[in-house]
Amino acid sequence: MPNWVYNNIEVEQQYTEKLKQIAHVGVCQYFKPQPEAYGDTKSPTPIKEDDSYVYELSQLLLKHHGSENWSDWRRKHWGVKWDASKHWQHGDYIPYLKGRYYRFDTPWSPPNISIFELLAKEIPNFSYWWEEEQGFGQEWECVDGELRLISEWDLPDWKDNSDSKKPLESCGTLSYLMEDYTKLGETYCKGYYLEYDLNDYLGSTYKKAMKEYNEHYNMTHVSK
Repeated sequence: MPNWVYNNIEVEQQYTEKLKQIAHVGVCQYFKPQPEAYGDTKSPTPIKEDDSYVYELSQLLLKHHGSENWSDWRRKHWGVKWDASKHWQHGDYIPYLKGRYYRFDTPWSPPNISIFELLAKEIPNFSYWWEEEQGFGQEWECVDGELRLISEWDLPDWKDNSDSKKPLESCGTLSYLMEDYTKLGETYCKGYYLEYDLNDYLGSTYKKAMKEYNEHYNMTHVSK
């Protein structure tokens, strides 16, 4: 299974219909359509002795399109192996689309920035951020067709010692953030959190954190 990257595009109200058109195709396929002939290829490309048809087709595609198979072509032009994800609903796959927001997942990395340069030609004002499932990512802004990197962040620095373990085996991990951490314009104070979740702040000291922890699990626990 890949490490997933969570992507989010936000546009102004006047561009919601255009965003809907893009989302229903997939942002990568919409701006850089994969040639149909790649649908008959395999990744990795088989040797000629195993599948002469696919091998010969792959060599022809390499000559005319620069890649042997669908996977190589996508990585070169999209930057990802698969296009923006969709989810199953009411008997069909539909995009994660809600008003001015288009959310999608991609495997291992976000799409090439060239995809968003093309998006800027049709939607000149939008914001975009992505975050890899472990916690690092970037935030971009497009104003009047000009893309600009706003911020980027690395993984949070969690303390891995006895205080970061489960006080009780049946309960969640008590985790300590070593330094203040900022992403998407929001700063998270160093201190204790529940289950490495930046949205579950417990306190700046172990004593305060344990009080919140006990209330969370509705139990009594003797602090250090």
